[in-house]
Amino acid sequence: MYQVTNWENIEQRTKAASTVFAVGDVVANDGLGAIIPATTGSVVEGIILEPVLATDADFAVTRPVAIAVPSKDVDQFTAVVTNGPVVEGVIYDVDAADASVIDATAPGVQFKCVAVISDTLATFKFA
Repeated sequence: MYQVTNWENIEQRTKAASTVFAVGDVVANDGLGAIIPATTGSVVEGIILEPVLATDADFAVTRPVAIAVPSKDVDQFTAVVTNGPVVEGVIYDVDAADASVIDATAPGVQFKCVAVISDTLATFKFA
């Protein structure tokens, strides 16, 4: 899960129908104007701030949800790292199987590491 602090740019974006989101998932555009959980290499729109569960009454329809949209030069966030430690200054991607963690196995295009906290936690900004 991503921990967002003090971001001022909160926007409403339409979620894709029948798509589960956890608070803190990184989101991308599905090409049709709705957001979906981001995958490796996708263009990131922001971080979702509310859960969407399969048991929600409106799960199967599109509806607005709140996301934090970053200012690339200012906003930072803390994230869990999988597959080893990251290196400060290197750009990484979200894990292909889990939109709530950063994958340390290979450099990417989405998030620049600005501080390493531990082998499994670091601070990033959007690349």
